[in-house]
Amino acid sequence: MLSIPTPSSLPRRLAALLLVLLPWLGAVPAPAGAEILSSKERNYSVEVPDGWTRESVKPSWEKDGIVDGAKRLLDKTYDGKPARGQGAQVHVSVLPAPEGKTAAELAEDPAQREFLMRMFGAQADWPKPELAETTVKGETGGEVTGVRLTAKGTGLNLQAEAGPCHGMLVLLVLNKRLYRLRLVAWTTQHDDESLKSDIDSIEINFMLIDAAAEKVKGPRPEMPPGTEPEEEKLPGDAGEEKVVEDEAQGWRFKKPRLLETKEIDKEVYQYAVSSLEANDRNGSVSVMISVYPNGLVTNGQKVPDQDIRKWVTTSWWGYFLANHPEGAIQTFDWPSNRPNQSFLVLPLFEKPIMVAETPKKRDLEPSSSDLEKKRIAEGVKGTIGKEKAGEAWRGVLKGSRPRVGDEVTVRYGWRTPRFTYMINISFARDGHVKYGPAVAALLQGFEILK
Repeated sequence: MLSIPTPSSLPRRLAALLLVLLPWLGAVPAPAGAEILSSKERNYSVEVPDGWTRESVKPSWEKDGIVDGAKRLLDKTYDGKPARGQGAQVHVSVLPAPEGKTAAELAEDPAQREFLMRMFGAQADWPKPELAETTVKGETGGEVTGVRLTAKGTGLNLQAEAGPCHGMLVLLVLNKRLYRLRLVAWTTQHDDESLKSDIDSIEINFMLIDAAAEKVKGPRPEMPPGTEPEEEKLPGDAGEEKVVEDEAQGWRFKKPRLLETKEIDKEVYQYAVSSLEANDRNGSVSVMISVYPNGLVTNGQKVPDQDIRKWVTTSWWGYFLANHPEGAIQTFDWPSNRPNQSFLVLPLFEKPIMVAETPKKRDLEPSSSDLEKKRIAEGVKGTIGKEKAGEAWRGVLKGSRPRVGDEVTVRYGWRTPRFTYMINISFARDGHVKYGPAVAALLQGFEILK
């Protein structure tokens, strides 16, 4: 059997040559210490070599649809001298694809080229890019044909010093999504540090998780007389849509299809009024709605009303840390809050915000204001149905729960003169993908009755 050394086990000049030869040998082994940037939801996987550092999501990425990135910043050049901004970057951008446009057509679009060419400064200084057809494989088989643009010239590096710049942009269109892989290397004169080899390696190891195109649904075949198509079998009342309401407590919502009504243990959840769940091999969701009376008196003593701000900040933060002890913690951006619209909307799952990359970076005793500044929770205004809510809050956190995996929890709390309402939603793994629309419909249809 032919033994192929990995690039990280060789001197960099030999590694660069090996990266050129490996495609002809039919294999590109992952460098030792390589990290995988991937998203099942967005359907991409990018392998970066040892020495590269994953970047946190930045607000400036949003305009370009960048969802992931990594960089390598040199400390010293090959001759031992301090580096002066030489390094390399990779960014993954995922956007809605312009309707009817192929990757080849988009490669001629100045707006798409600008995503790469801005690295070379003003448009008058842009070098002419080279275009070539390329293919990107799927981890589960198949491949997608795209276009690769490459350019080289002079650009400002990571310390804003002018020097050699090599750029590459891969464009793909699949299932109404435009994928853009941008690779840039700001090198020394002869690139003895093999930055160009790094970006070549990353481009070679760029994959889609599923490269299959969506099937176009044709007309349903005619059924023999007297027969009906078999419907998907769902547990309990998950196949039904029905109105659930309580006039005494003043609320109503429509239970959507896919969510099953579950029995509530009133000894544990005394004020819960509805529990809904759904689960499959890809993910799950649970929804708990609770209604607390305000001004409650017990044994002659007035019971304080529920502190909804605390419920979505400090008390929740401590509970979340205890149940998600490992890994990063993130939150998400929200759609714009408008006083005349419902604030019961799901967060923007495509816009994550890093809160703590590791357990050591977690703030163990933050104040409510601290957590609001981290955008974990926010006070909002708006309506519930046709009625205005009083004090209202919402928040979202993502972490890794033992034996469950990724979990996103969303909380909403608001107050009316008579009651305090709380909704707790938990999505496990990719549950927000399949069940998110059903949950969103439930939230948007929630009403406060007069």
